[in-house]
Amino acid sequence: MNPEFEHLNKKDAIKAENNFLKMKMMLERGAQFGGGHPDFSPEMENQFLKNIMAIEAQFDAGKKIKLYDKIDRPTIFKPVAEITEAELGSAVDSLLSWLSEYNISVSVDSPNVSLMEFYRFITEELFQFEMDDTGDTDWVSTFSYDSFHPDLLYESETVAIDDCISLILQKEEVEFLDFFETGNIRLNNHFPLSIKQFSDHIDKFKSAYRDIALIDISTISCLADGPACIVRGTFCVQLSLLNEKIIKHGKWLVLLTTDEDKYCCINTVEIEGLGL
Repeated sequence: MNPEFEHLNKKDAIKAENNFLKMKMMLERGAQFGGGHPDFSPEMENQFLKNIMAIEAQFDAGKKIKLYDKIDRPTIFKPVAEITEAELGSAVDSLLSWLSEYNISVSVDSPNVSLMEFYRFITEELFQFEMDDTGDTDWVSTFSYDSFHPDLLYESETVAIDDCISLILQKEEVEFLDFFETGNIRLNNHFPLSIKQFSDHIDKFKSAYRDIALIDISTISCLADGPACIVRGTFCVQLSLLNEKIIKHGKWLVLLTTDEDKYCCINTVEIEGLGL
């Protein structure tokens, strides 16, 4: 506890120290603080602020630690070449459980990554990874296989469906910002469009119907050619007018490009049969 607040009772002293710590972080780090969570007690907030400051001090010092050292250099995990298929499931569970004890979480999103490859990644690559040393704080360090080994086809298919076609084929208006070029977008025969012009075309289509319900969406193919990826698929949607419901089927296409960081960017969208 800061000695300046010792004349206060314990509760008021913690609140005063919290305000002091927040002011310090605002002046030194440009931190911003909202109204706080109603279930967040002064004691919890105090510990949270001190954890943040401890981590920032570690970052400032530039201190690194090999992940294998962070988890006390376990010797119970076999090399991937010695793991049998029968042992694999329990070996991965044990490995993730061990990492969890040290507040380390590892995940994989791509369905194309086998369990054996996931085990190899952790024991051969991640064990040797130099991470920021956050000391003994309770903060969880998270790692994703996909960040180390991006799956262009999977990422492109996911972006095309979840961040493009599914958003177009729903009644709710959305902002198309992430994963879209800011200009030179093609929507069917409309080109070039800014992101605002693209959104205006979509909103005009949506405004013609009382409701839009996506019944089915699927992928036919996903092909990569260098930094470009073309995703093709089909859709089935129900368009509701005042006294009529219309079922429409059709095909869609999304063309994406990726930069050196494997960030997907949509520049072409084609959806047949909807008058877009």
